Amino acid sequence: MAFVSKVVLVAHASVVALSFGALACGPAFPNRLLENGDAAVLQMPVAVFNQEIDRIMPRTMPAIAVRSLPVDELEYRETVKRLDLGDIDAISRTNGNVSVADLGAYTAIREAMYHHDVARIAWSQSPTSSPPVFVAPPVPDGGSIPREFTLYLTGAMEWYRGATGEAVYAWQRLLDLPPDQRRCRGIWAAFMLGKAMLVARDQARAIGWFQTVRRLAREGADDSLGLAASSLGWEARAELDRRGFGRAIELYLDQLAAGGETAAVNSLLFAARAAWKSEPGELERLVKHPAARKVLVAYALSCGEHGGAAVGRLGGFIAAIERSGIAMVEEADRLGWAAYKAGDMEMAGRLHAVAPRDSVMTVLLGIKLMLRRGEEAKAMEQLAAIVRSFPEAPELRERFDWLRSENDTWELAHEPMGGRLRGELGVLHLARREYVQALDMLLRGGYWQDAAYVAERVLTIVELREYVDKQWGVAEHATVEKHLHERRGTLEMGSAGENIRYLLGRRMVRAGAMGDARAYLPPSLRPALDACANHLRCGRDVATPRARRGEALWKAACIMRYLGMELMGTELDPDWSMYGGLFAEPPMAVTRAATNDIRIAVASADELAHARATVPVPELRFHYRWRATDLAWRAAELMPDESALTAEVLCTAGGWIKIGDPRDADRFYKALVRRCGATTALGRAAAERHWFPDHTVDKERMLKEALGRDF
Repeated sequence: MAFVSKVVLVAHASVVALSFGALACGPAFPNRLLENGDAAVLQMPVAVFNQEIDRIMPRTMPAIAVRSLPVDELEYRETVKRLDLGDIDAISRTNGNVSVADLGAYTAIREAMYHHDVARIAWSQSPTSSPPVFVAPPVPDGGSIPREFTLYLTGAMEWYRGATGEAVYAWQRLLDLPPDQRRCRGIWAAFMLGKAMLVARDQARAIGWFQTVRRLAREGADDSLGLAASSLGWEARAELDRRGFGRAIELYLDQLAAGGETAAVNSLLFAARAAWKSEPGELERLVKHPAARKVLVAYALSCGEHGGAAVGRLGGFIAAIERSGIAMVEEADRLGWAAYKAGDMEMAGRLHAVAPRDSVMTVLLGIKLMLRRGEEAKAMEQLAAIVRSFPEAPELRERFDWLRSENDTWELAHEPMGGRLRGELGVLHLARREYVQALDMLLRGGYWQDAAYVAERVLTIVELREYVDKQWGVAEHATVEKHLHERRGTLEMGSAGENIRYLLGRRMVRAGAMGDARAYLPPSLRPALDACANHLRCGRDVATPRARRGEALWKAACIMRYLGMELMGTELDPDWSMYGGLFAEPPMAVTRAATNDIRIAVASADELAHARATVPVPELRFHYRWRATDLAWRAAELMPDESALTAEVLCTAGGWIKIGDPRDADRFYKALVRRCGATTALGRAAAERHWFPDHTVDKERMLKEALGRDF
């Protein structure tokens, strides 16, 4: 166990791109694990290629100037034109010897090139005829514009015409000028010569010119377009063309470290994909290149999630490392991780045995392998140890990515590692019928929906109350109060203490323990709870006159109907208070009972028996409405016939369920006609219509009368 504590020292410094699952459309659905079967505890994090590359890229930035230039091609061309003309204008203002004629001719060429770019891009998007042909005005020959500018422009014009040889000749003449006469356009010319050599498939000369670009930049030449940084990527491309994978990867990493182009990550992915398909001998040479080996490990780890292209050659890659004589300790944790995700548990175990002991991924891999071998107790012991190592401070929580499925789609979800591992431990506790421990881990891990299931359907009220009192004490209800005040449909998740205390309070109200529930509800709801309890007490007091008892029960029914979600709604099914009743999902207990091939995270018979015993009565969505309706029926039974209040009670309460349960509503309609059809307006209207009459329910008035105040 000593190595687990050592992991604590490095876990927060080790950047890993890892994910579990995102949910479908709707509100901000919370993370959940209990419906994922064994995958909830057997799944390893998902590596994201760009984040893996960020972990291994050079930490020292190359001394190369980086320019922030537009990505859009046309915007980039416009920027080049503007920079070029701006340099000419600056020379004109400084020296005062650029003639108007030469400046006009130079500007005309640049404008012609830009308009050709516009036409060419438009044609490429919908080619309906021959591509546009570049026609340029003559180069200015007055001699007032510095020669490096006219030579570069001459080469650019020939390039636009497709005359690569003439373009190369002009740019080489430019670079033959003395250094002080090619300071502004020397880098531009060397860069374009490199691209020209790529067109000619002369990779060696292309590489030389791209290296010249960076040499000129170091010597102080003007790099207004940031071409020194770009030359890294173009040189890497030349290396790829001649299968120099190691050098290409090294150059792309340098380009990325320079901060020049985000495309460097995609280029690295392309290079890694090509290198991964190398023959065994070539692969052995590659694994001896430290940067290339690390990038290939990142590729194997991340791209296996996307079609399995990397997974099939994983054994060959590992064999190449072994044949090269390189100790795999540095990458064994990640290679073991990749083997595990590829389904090769034998290889994963072999790599785990030589992986660095201070790697959090080594520990996680070992835990997953233990679970697969049926060593749940040992795995839980190590999982609990690593969970205890993670601090609560959010800024110190490393975030992982996990892959999860919803509605047959796979997405990435970002979760703090400490939270995810707490959730997994909670799943294992639940499978072992350790319900309080399961609730604690799920709640502290941020898996509110899973925690709510255990709290609402598995624990008894006594067990839940003991846990809440011991672990969460007296909590503020700031978030819940805010949303109650604003009357939002979907409640925002508050703190764990807020959520679990509020859930307990509503469960107590459903069980009839209103006095005990009071301390667990938000303060703003307590007057409504007190009023409801007082009305129920009065309504059940046989010493009180029947009419008064009926009025009291009717007031309690109104509170239950219009504030039932807030006072007694179930967090999950059937009411879905966590979504404000606006959304519903399959009942968690039903999903848990569908075991299929689940072996580790199985729902025990004891758990499912608890879930059946705690089903709300009636088991209908917005169940409190039916409870309110039954209470209203009892109220009407205590009221006199042919009373306007009796008619209003029967008409209003029947209206609560006439759409959802018209058969049950029928008893209210018949009682309304039978008991109030002779003299009351509502009773006569019901008799004439043979159903409930149109009746406007003044909810605010009824609530105010029931509460004795505005709510």
